[in-house]
Amino acid sequence: MKIERSLLIIILFIQVLLLMLQFTIGMWINLFAPMNIATPPHHMFMMYIFFQIPLLMSHFMLGILIGLVSIVIIVISVFSGKIIIPLLAVLNGVLIFIAGLSGIYFVLSNLSYNPFSYIMALCFIGAVFTDFLILYFSS
Repeated sequence: MKIERSLLIIILFIQVLLLMLQFTIGMWINLFAPMNIATPPHHMFMMYIFFQIPLLMSHFMLGILIGLVSIVIIVISVFSGKIIIPLLAVLNGVLIFIAGLSGIYFVLSNLSYNPFSYIMALCFIGAVFTDFLILYFSS
């Protein structure tokens, strides 16, 4: 039980750090990247956007990594012995998944439909909050 708690705390700390980095990269893209990119007339739209904004690919890949970390948190939380911790871990994973889908839809909207960006920010806040709740209930 002690080893699982220690491992859970380390993974939660890693996830919070990754979320902070993700948020910082996302804000940089939102503030400084060119958002008025001409829509390419071909099927390689996502790749075209990634080449126009190279940091967007890092943001995308970091999101996948954060999603994988959330799966690890869910698996470890099952061994906590408390029902609330796996439930919060699943909520955390759902919030990260919704943020990822919103990000994909935001890119597919040619970086112009801002509610998707807002949903990403809300899910970030929710994911960090659930990380701290997991930490609180695991003690």
